Amino acid sequence: MLKKHSTFSYTHLLFMLLFVFVLNVQCYGQSAAADAMVKTGRDYFNLFQYDKAFENFKIAINKDPDNWEAHYYAGLSLLKLKRNDEAERYLSKARNLNPTDLDTQKALGSIYMNLAKTAQNNGQNAKKIEYQLKACHAYPAATKQWQSLFDTWFANEDYDNIIKESDYLYKNTRELLDQGEDKSLQQALLIAAKAYYAKNDLVKAETFLNHANKIRQQNEELYSLKRQLKTIEENKVNKVLEEAENEINKKNYDKAITILKDASKLAGSRSSEIEAKIEELEKQININKYLTKLNELIKAEDYEKAAPIAEEASQMFPDNEEITSKATLITTKLEEIQEKIEEEEKNKKLQEELAK
Repeated sequence: MLKKHSTFSYTHLLFMLLFVFVLNVQCYGQSAAADAMVKTGRDYFNLFQYDKAFENFKIAINKDPDNWEAHYYAGLSLLKLKRNDEAERYLSKARNLNPTDLDTQKALGSIYMNLAKTAQNNGQNAKKIEYQLKACHAYPAATKQWQSLFDTWFANEDYDNIIKESDYLYKNTRELLDQGEDKSLQQALLIAAKAYYAKNDLVKAETFLNHANKIRQQNEELYSLKRQLKTIEENKVNKVLEEAENEINKKNYDKAITILKDASKLAGSRSSEIEAKIEELEKQININKYLTKLNELIKAEDYEKAAPIAEEASQMFPDNEEITSKATLITTKLEEIQEKIEEEEKNKKLQEELAK
């Protein structure tokens, strides 16, 4: 039974390997056949015979549905034949199969821009904006389209849509941003900053202003908004610092530290100044803890227990007059107690000698 089972397994494995091999050969053959049809289709395309070109690309797609080039050229052929709706489907598929190909992005983007212009001519503003957005997504490097779209939204006070698309714009135009020359991209990023500013999100507004500032183009509106943000941030920080100072005057040091830590997270915060203030308050809190303990022990006249605490406090805060004063008082009291003990012992000895 065991031997028969092993033979069956070995045969089954050989059958599976053979099946995979045949499948791979078939796939390779279909892919090669598809490539050949694409080549023939391109030849027809270059001869302006777009009908025949499309037929060859369609055959290539049937043989290899993942051949992005076949979808791309099929879309171009249909564009030449003015069959734009069909062209959109093929070019969308080509873009899905090869998202980084710029020629595919441009071709698909041009379809949506033509649809946007048609919608505008027909007075369909909502449709126009819808197709503009599709064009921007199809070809993100078309920064003039982004600027136009963001301008339209901003004029309509549609800040939410600008904010919704701003991160997509930034992530998909990083290469252009690094080149630092695209004025339309700068303007689109600036509009995004203005949208965040309008929604009172000053942190994101500053983030997009910094993105826009990477473009090496003079832009007075950008500089003006940066100055406005800086003034607002400074006023906000000053207000929080005033709140902290009020708590310090009330000796609510823990609350003041919490306020200062929140202030340090604000844009434009004077971090070094705030850190120094926090350090100073934490020092005062520790001093107060020592003083409270020492005052309790002095009130209880437990000077022996107070002495080591006073010594520790004096070492940690040698310049603090209150601690120095308490330490001096404790030392004096201990000396007085010691003198009294010594005097009592002396009198006791004297009495014992007289009694003899």
